[in-house]
Formats: sequence, C-alpha cells, structure tokens
Amino acid sequence: MAVRWRDAALPPSVRMPAAARRWSRLDTSMTQALAQRFGAGLRVEVRFDGTGRLLPDEARLLGTRRRRGRVREVMLGAGGRALLAARTVHASRRLGAHPALAALGSRPLGALLFAGGKPRWMRREYARLARRLAPGRRQRCWARRTVYLYERQRLLVTEVFLPAMIG
Repeated sequence: MAVRWRDAALPPSVRMPAAARRWSRLDTSMTQALAQRFGAGLRVEVRFDGTGRLLPDEARLLGTRRRRGRVREVMLGAGGRALLAARTVHASRRLGAHPALAALGSRPLGALLFAGGKPRWMRREYARLARRLAPGRRQRCWARRTVYLYERQRLLVTEVFLPAMIG
C-alpha cells in the first residue's frame, strides 16, 4: 500500500491523536523538545550514514532526478525506549561536501539546523506509515517530513513518531 502524504498546511482529513498532532506541528527543534519531554538522557543512534537510494517521492521533493544521494538514518531514544526514527536525505553535491553535515556523527541534526534560529523550510507533510518495530511485527505510526533549505539547498527530514513518543 502506497503512503499518502498530506500537506500539513491543510486541515487534517484524517483523525490524528492530539499528541501526534502536537509533535507534527512543532516548529522548534524536535531534539530539544524530546529532551524536555523525556529527559536529558536523550541519545542519537546512527543506523546508516552514507550514499544510499532515494525513494521516488524523496527525489521529487528534493527537485532531482537522481536515484542516489546522501542518506542518514538515526533512532532517538531515552530511558531505554526508542522514541523517534529519522531519515535525512539530500542530493546536493554542495551539501555532500559540507563539513558540518559530514561531521554530525551521533549529534542530532537539529543542533545544526537550529543553530542560527529557526531554519527556513519549504514544505511539511504528515502521514501514517506501517513500520516494522520488531521482527514479524508491524505497527502504524504517525510521521512528518519537512523540506528544509540549508545553505540554499534542499534537505528532506522524515521523522517517524514511535509509540513510546505518542503514548
């Protein structure tokens, strides 16, 4: 089943839990908000960081025909609980050479994006995704994705709100 992303600027056409709605509308650093809500022990676990395949809808939002780009996938958690799965992609050679992005390591992307105040963004969408949370077990989770302008280049950040974050 294809994921149907909806423009976050439009009124929701599906019933979304209040907690998911608050997180999806957050206009400040997600990392800082998670640390405030779940404690300062927030950790970032890098699952993948390198060249990878862009999904067709990601390439469209980035305005590219390229099939490959820079992909960074992380899991944010606190207190032994996974809270948020995030995927950041871009297809810009210029951003690929950007030292701050390349050197993030286990630091959250939000520390870089929000360093100079609120970053500019072009589009925000939300959806409900089927996500494998354990072997043989899938669960539907709310997600948002935002196209940011970083160094005048498009950077797509998808954030999946895991059950421990919404519950």
